[in-house]
Amino acid sequence: MAAHPASLNDVRVLDRDRWLDGPPHELFKELRANCPVHWTSEIREFPQEKGLWSVTRPEDVATVSRDWETYSSELGGVTAISESIFPIELSRAMFIGMDPPKHDRIKQLFQKGFTPKRIAEHEDEIRAIAVRVLDRLSGPPAREEAELVSEVAQPVVARVIGSFMGIPRRTTPPGRV
Repeated sequence: MAAHPASLNDVRVLDRDRWLDGPPHELFKELRANCPVHWTSEIREFPQEKGLWSVTRPEDVATVSRDWETYSSELGGVTAISESIFPIELSRAMFIGMDPPKHDRIKQLFQKGFTPKRIAEHEDEIRAIAVRVLDRLSGPPAREEAELVSEVAQPVVARVIGSFMGIPRRTTPPGRV
């Protein structure tokens, strides 16, 4: 592994102050350019944790995602906080924390429910879910920026899956979807 700038070798990606204003995009840009696979040796708020690897380039993320025998989710977990708050047993019980063949069997069950025909049958509800999420962002108060993943993608996907499963839309406080 090539040497990296000393400043990056000592970076602790999960230090709370890095995340106060949202994800540290500039840090990840620098890591992608100069240290695409980065080891964070400690998590200050959880000193008993072993540390974590940050894989920052899309092609490397794809490689890790496809090579479950080398980068096992079941053996290593999917979160950085596995000793303190999120035990590996809980991670293993979740779809994302499973390796093949268990992961593949559950994935097949989900895929059967998300056929083009079934999606077309739910198009109006899917569109309504997306509109409600986007309307929430338009205010009041009106906003010019939003976090795409946490404020749009995650709520839309979660609500669409819930809709497909027949889970009724919950009543929410004003201003919430």
